[in-house]
Amino acid sequence: MENEIARFMYCDPGFYPYLEEVLTRLPIGVREHILSDKGFQIVAKKKFNERYISRYLFEMRIKYLVCLDTRILNEPQYEIIYTIAHEIAAYVVSEGKSDFDEKKIDPLLISWG
Repeated sequence: MENEIARFMYCDPGFYPYLEEVLTRLPIGVREHILSDKGFQIVAKKKFNERYISRYLFEMRIKYLVCLDTRILNEPQYEIIYTIAHEIAAYVVSEGKSDFDEKKIDPLLISWG
């Protein structure tokens, strides 16, 4: 799975074990969608601003961008996993819309384990 996760090339490699943990808990259809949708990207950097993000060169137009702050790598493992899973669940729930029901995220996370 490491090669598949490497497509998130602007994500700090310190997140890769946590991404792998989250992805293995997803239903296979969701996991395949996340890994194949080039419009979904995860980036990680300490302190974001628009200038940093505009410098990234992606293969396709980004429809959904998750920005992780590398400082959360100092948090407990469960917090890092929850943060990544929450962001992926938000992407799944949003179905490409910017306005979605946040209340749908927790039941989805519970079903993923």
